[in-house]
Amino acid sequence: MGFEQIVGQARATRALQEAFARGRIPNAYLFAGPAGVGKATTANILAKLINCEGPRQDSNPCDVCASCRKIEHNNHMDVSTLEPDNSTFKIKQIRELHRALRFPPQEGKMRVLTLDGVEYLNVEAANAFLKILEEPPPGNLFVLISSNPSMLLPTILSRCQRVPFAPINRDLLQELLVERHGFDQVRAELASGLSEGSVARALALDSNLTNEERRFFLQGLWGLHRQPKGTTLALELAQQLKDKGDKLPLYFDLLRTWYRDMLFLRELEEPARHLIHRDLQPALERHRAMLHTDQIYDAIRAIEHATYALQRRAAPLLTLENLFLALQFM
Repeated sequence: MGFEQIVGQARATRALQEAFARGRIPNAYLFAGPAGVGKATTANILAKLINCEGPRQDSNPCDVCASCRKIEHNNHMDVSTLEPDNSTFKIKQIRELHRALRFPPQEGKMRVLTLDGVEYLNVEAANAFLKILEEPPPGNLFVLISSNPSMLLPTILSRCQRVPFAPINRDLLQELLVERHGFDQVRAELASGLSEGSVARALALDSNLTNEERRFFLQGLWGLHRQPKGTTLALELAQQLKDKGDKLPLYFDLLRTWYRDMLFLRELEEPARHLIHRDLQPALERHRAMLHTDQIYDAIRAIEHATYALQRRAAPLLTLENLFLALQFM
């Protein structure tokens, strides 16, 4: 697999290929952008390219040499990925990493170490990792992957070359879901709209959230503005979503796109073709009629604030209660 397999990230992949061609690979990259748009896959291809032993074409790995095959099957000694241990990177993980860096690469041209979800470094781990970046040992490339780089220490950010990754264009994503994942056009259109440009999110939505669940949840949101029952509904919704467990982020996607559609209905002259929940347009129209434009913007900000709070491990039920009560009184 070469960089041409990365959909919708031509700017990012071109920058990496040009850096390699010029021999200008830095000590550390920061791949920054939404989850599920190809950052980890790109890091893997870059590791193959740097360590490729075969004939490269157009700054792409050959994919057939022993090094490329080992990296593809996750058994190359010098290419590894670190992920958070139970939601955060611990100081123990960084110390183990530091010990490994005392030795030169064992079988490749360069050791490539990817930290996926690097925004979840705890304070001790972040400070320890900063020391590594301040005096990086030769023969090592760090690839930091983050969907929320604002959570990183500024001193870590300043020592990385940033490569931005963008949400995938909706039409491109719809095409990818049909061609690579076997979606029919109707499923692909809905999933690509709901996912906000993320392949991983589109697949998760399709496999974990039925269309009936989506419709039932969204069509009832207008009831938040009915008095005196709105408060009761707000608290009920908070409890229901708290119990969704791993599905909770998917419901935040629904909320975010629902209020987006309402904003489009209010602001665009021909909104229909831009709507994600176009099959629920009557319910959207009814809900939109209850809110002014400023209130819709306030709702979107409240949803983003709650999303950020949950990413920072805030109490789920309290965060959800605050969110739905805020939406009620918009």
